[in-house]
Amino acid sequence: MLLNRFCIPDGSWKGLLAAFLLWPTTQVWAAAVGEVVYATGLAEVINGAAVRGAKSALVYEGDRLRTGADGHIYLRTYDGGFFILRPDSEGVVVRYGVNPKLGQAAYRLELVQGLSRVVTGKEVKRSPERFRLNTPIAAIGVRGTDFTVASMPTYTRAWVDEGRIVMASLGEGCPADALGPCHDGGALELSPEHIAAAEINANSQVPTPLPPDVTRPEIRLPMDAPAVPLSSDKSKRVNGQIAQPAETQVHSVSTPADATRRAPQWLRWGRWQPLADLPANIDVRQLNAQIVAISDIHILLREAADNLTMPHEGKASFRLGTHEGYYIKEGGGPPQEAQVQDAALLVDFAQRTFTTQLKLSGKGQPDVAIATHGTISPDGRLTSQPLSLSHISGALAGEQAREAAYLYQQLIDQTTSVKGATFWWR
Repeated sequence: MLLNRFCIPDGSWKGLLAAFLLWPTTQVWAAAVGEVVYATGLAEVINGAAVRGAKSALVYEGDRLRTGADGHIYLRTYDGGFFILRPDSEGVVVRYGVNPKLGQAAYRLELVQGLSRVVTGKEVKRSPERFRLNTPIAAIGVRGTDFTVASMPTYTRAWVDEGRIVMASLGEGCPADALGPCHDGGALELSPEHIAAAEINANSQVPTPLPPDVTRPEIRLPMDAPAVPLSSDKSKRVNGQIAQPAETQVHSVSTPADATRRAPQWLRWGRWQPLADLPANIDVRQLNAQIVAISDIHILLREAADNLTMPHEGKASFRLGTHEGYYIKEGGGPPQEAQVQDAALLVDFAQRTFTTQLKLSGKGQPDVAIATHGTISPDGRLTSQPLSLSHISGALAGEQAREAAYLYQQLIDQTTSVKGATFWWR
């Protein structure tokens, strides 16, 4: 008998089998923390000695992302955030999610070198104190935000588009293995309304505001980039959830009759991923486009910013061209379309401010008033005031700033919110 060949007494094999089944295994099948939804040029995902192409790749904790001189990587995290790498860049997803042993969330990214844009996802927004992005010399903590970081051998620079970040020098009072913002190392808080950009120099190691003449690097996506959808052409399981394929179609919605005379030229928005039975209808790779704003439903793109010229004085009233909005139940359920009326957008070019309002209604839903004001950055970005109930993020575009668009969202109660996108013209 086979068991006797191994000197196992008769009757003992059942106990041995039970012990084997209870023996702890060393192989752990970790869930993916995200998926690369766009990659072009030299773009790789590296884990130890294993190197694979980034296109449509699932990314796990510990994976290193690397781009060459012509490479771009858009990693979408499972909670709807983005970690974007531009050419000649390298980043690491150190931790992203909840540790099953400790029961604690930790979100740690590293930008080893190059240029990266980070848009925080839902889970990070819920626990910003558990997020950290490190460069070799700097630590960046967030308070729910959208920011860009440049990591070079002699300096780290950061620009904030939305929300707030805290920038500090790594050191004894700000260790690299910590989470959240550091309050030592000469920590400096950045926001679009106050200090929007800062630098940590390897020599001084103290965060200092960047002068206005130091602009953020703008790197255009290649004109000959292949037609890559926002998600792979087959459903993938990301962190236990099925990420459905996203079709890349031209954004098209119904418009008011008086708006048909003015089609968007420089601004585009649409759904970047499916919403219930509504397919995605826009691709992040719009020609030479910047990502101006992004929500878990819509994305707003602007063609190369050098098309924008803004008057230095006067006020202008904009007409609403297109709108798409929904009532969203956080616990699930089909989205309800939101109808809009009494829409207004007024821009004060002299003061670099704006005010806007929308009145929303839906079948079986409460009426909601989106009403807020905010500031306009030198490059034409629209940002609502931090304490406003209605959150707005958008941009102006075109000669004499004749186009405008923004995404909005507002919480109605603990379970329901309204989210949408608008295009305006004058």
